[in-house]
Amino acid sequence: RGFPVLRSEAKTGKEFSPRAFSVFGPKLVATRGFFEDRALETRCLTEGTGGRALRTDIPLNLTETYREESLAIRNQLLMYRLRNVGSLAVRPEFLDREIEPRLAQVFLPLLSVIEDEGARGRLQKAARAFHRELVAERGTDREATVLEVIHGLREAVPGTPVAVKAITEALTDRVGEDWDRKITPHWVGYLLRRKLGLRTERHESGYVVAPGESGKLDRLIERYGVTVGHVERREEPEVPALHEL
Repeated sequence: RGFPVLRSEAKTGKEFSPRAFSVFGPKLVATRGFFEDRALETRCLTEGTGGRALRTDIPLNLTETYREESLAIRNQLLMYRLRNVGSLAVRPEFLDREIEPRLAQVFLPLLSVIEDEGARGRLQKAARAFHRELVAERGTDREATVLEVIHGLREAVPGTPVAVKAITEALTDRVGEDWDRKITPHWVGYLLRRKLGLRTERHESGYVVAPGESGKLDRLIERYGVTVGHVERREEPEVPALHEL
């Protein structure tokens, strides 16, 4: 909010001058697939639309009726905004602390404007389904496998700092040649520091995950859905289509 988009506009048909536009707000974006940037994708509520056959009542070419109906919908939405601009506010009581903070941030404004309790409950279930899907997707990352190994090593020898060398050996035994690069202590240290944000310290026997990172490690393990010995895989209900809510 507050960051403008600059565009050039012609004045008197001759001179082009930059003009700042405020574009903050929800957007509907049609794409051919998911965004490669996960940070961008997690700020979206994505619905795949290619799984159903085209309804016979939808024309292949847009007609004048479409333009009239879309204008009526835009007018209704504008009237809703004018009538409620001073009365709507984010309602913190609908904030779900059990899901990803970013997802909770995206869903909270929607939950705040819904008056029907049944519709609000269905949207809350959708938010939790999106959360489980996000955790399951993270569980396929290399970082999840590293966390899985660390978790297992911590459980095997509680209270002992986990050595980078031990992580490397466990990863080598586990994934072998499945990964497209050689697993070395140097690369594992890079994953720990740069990808997972965990500090490492040098001890007499080599580098270890810093003991002070225990709390952060616990949060990462929870975030990636890691359990002892494996990444947790649960049968989850299908994410409901947004238009069905």
